[in-house]
Amino acid sequence: MEDKAKNEFDSLAVLWSGAWDNFKFRRNLELKFSFAIWAALGTFIGTILSGKITLNGYFVLQGTIIIGGLLLILHVVWTYGIGRANNYDRKIALHYERTMQALSKSEFSSELNKELEQGRKNMGKLLSNWSHVTQIFITLLLYVGSILSVASQLKS
Repeated sequence: MEDKAKNEFDSLAVLWSGAWDNFKFRRNLELKFSFAIWAALGTFIGTILSGKITLNGYFVLQGTIIIGGLLLILHVVWTYGIGRANNYDRKIALHYERTMQALSKSEFSSELNKELEQGRKNMGKLLSNWSHVTQIFITLLLYVGSILSVASQLKS
């Protein structure tokens, strides 16, 4: 590779790394946010089930439904927004990857290219990302668990 091409390749590698680092940083924030919601809901459920506090009145159940529902909605909106931002960074990194691949005259097999293109078509779609689906599902389970915990205490 000539010096000019090597310098261009190295510059593209730095740009690629920046886009990919943004993606990794945001994924870390995404998980921390999820853990914070799960910890709050889990602590609430644990406190209710331990019997250390006694809840009286259906307004507590209504409050649990409303506050938990808002947390669930917040988590869905957060996941959707952060997923879109991550998608942009992945597309930027992908652009630099393709440019670097062309510059280095490196090619993937046609089978791998076909598989990669199929996967890239789904990038950024909320329900195509198993990580996001799993996170939202866990939040939904904890939301339902908190409602059932409060409801079970009201019956006894």
